Amino acid sequence: MFHDLTLLWLAFAVSLDSFGAGTTYGLRKMRIPPTSIVIIGICSGIVIYLAMKIGDRLSIWFSPFVASTLGAMILISLGLWAVLQSLRSRTNDKPKHQQEKVKTWTFHIEKIGLVIQVLKSPLHADVDESGSITAGEAILLGVALSLDAFAAGIGASMMGIPALSTAILIAIMSSLFLSLGMIIGIKVPKHRFSRVISILPGMFLIVMGLSRML
Repeated sequence: MFHDLTLLWLAFAVSLDSFGAGTTYGLRKMRIPPTSIVIIGICSGIVIYLAMKIGDRLSIWFSPFVASTLGAMILISLGLWAVLQSLRSRTNDKPKHQQEKVKTWTFHIEKIGLVIQVLKSPLHADVDESGSITAGEAILLGVALSLDAFAAGIGASMMGIPALSTAILIAIMSSLFLSLGMIIGIKVPKHRFSRVISILPGMFLIVMGLSRML
């Protein structure tokens, strides 16, 4: 029962990033074809699966109790960090013309630099600036969104959450949340809605970790 509930919470927390990306595209009236949405979901599932298999390997070196506790601490730490980042972004809001001058982190390896930019702003995934996310761009966006939850996947695996079922659920929910986010992004003003959503993933991770430790 605990594992089933934690699995759902983890999938929900990870998929909220896809929801946020979807609202961003919806607000900009950008298009993500159904094929690209499916690709994004599959990429998210694959990356999370790989992260959880790493967690499985790491847990071999610890007793079940220690591995579970470490996994819970990872989730709590990630949740606290996510909440703090969200609160910082609220206090550091700047006018739009000032925000556009801020440079994103880049590396000399072009593709890695592009992934970092996508993590900071989903709009960077539209490499050809066509206003639509192609299949190739969907792979980039799917990997970028799931990399943000890579450590959470490791922590959840160390808590004993099954990798395959989690990956499948996240693949499905990421696709659904991305589609839902696009629909809502077209209809709901950004500033009020996004500020509420941005803090939820971190809170879910904290609750997941605490529920295992208490």
